[in-house]
Amino acid sequence: MSNNEDADPSAGTLTVDFVGEIHEVSPGTEFTFGRMADLEVDENPYMHRKVGKFIARHDRWWLMNIGTNIAVELYDRESRSSAKIMPGTEQALPGNDMVVRFTAGATTYEIDVTTEGDSDSQLEMEETTDTITLSDLPMTDSQLQLVIALAEQKLREPQAPLAVPASKEAAARLGWSITKFNRKLDNVCEKLTKAGVSGLKSSSSSLNTDRRRHLVEYGISSGLVDASMLPMLDDS
Repeated sequence: MSNNEDADPSAGTLTVDFVGEIHEVSPGTEFTFGRMADLEVDENPYMHRKVGKFIARHDRWWLMNIGTNIAVELYDRESRSSAKIMPGTEQALPGNDMVVRFTAGATTYEIDVTTEGDSDSQLEMEETTDTITLSDLPMTDSQLQLVIALAEQKLREPQAPLAVPASKEAAARLGWSITKFNRKLDNVCEKLTKAGVSGLKSSSSSLNTDRRRHLVEYGISSGLVDASMLPMLDDS
């Protein structure tokens, strides 16, 4: 935990509970969670060292997504409203009893969070959502088909080690030419890069392998694709 000199003490104490491991966080202290953070969630290699950070500011607690590929969902138990916080963005905690949820690889994690004091910000949650939800990033069917083709093995066998097909294999699975596949891959990676997703730029065949892997990891962890979308491969 690190200190935050600009914190407002009226924010009250933040209580973070992960499967019985409880942390009481006072205003003036920043608290991180991830693979190697103040709250060490898991040794999952698909998880960032630091996924998110809680910080008190302007008499409120905020949740910041400080990772690069993992989206974080914030769910308010009281109002039943929710928002998806994309990498590089933040959200004021909307209530006193919340769940922080995120997926790394095939595993989904939930952290219970409670705050003290008054809170009335369901409207803030709804206003913020329209700038941070992945659903607002338009993807064509063919772009989604490309991601599904690359992620097919992991979607069908979530517990198996990640194995990403070569571009030629994925193109053949879709019935596309390799030229069409590479053009679509460039389009998808460029779109997500502009949206703030890292690891998708490429200038060589070796980096192409890395970006395909990053694309699969991001596609699954963010909810961009899931197993229910596999039938789309038959429509390509």
